[in-house]
Amino acid sequence: MRFDSEGQFELLGGRSLVEALCGGLSWGEDFEEYAEACRGVGIEIEGNDPDELPIPEVATGPADLHDRIYREKTGYTA
Repeated sequence: MRFDSEGQFELLGGRSLVEALCGGLSWGEDFEEYAEACRGVGIEIEGNDPDELPIPEVATGPADLHDRIYREKTGYTA
């Protein structure tokens, strides 16, 4: 999961922390460079593009969790 400077949460794709980091830290051609470096030391990376990384299934998504906590802290009920 990524938490950005504007307070937004986003699930990162990947089956492992390394895949999530490769996808979350890279843009365009950088992904291939990071993925190849990982593969070169024996770390398996799925896909050749960050958009090909599988998004994990979670019981509570970041938007739902954010909304629930907001409502709990502010008392907002609408």
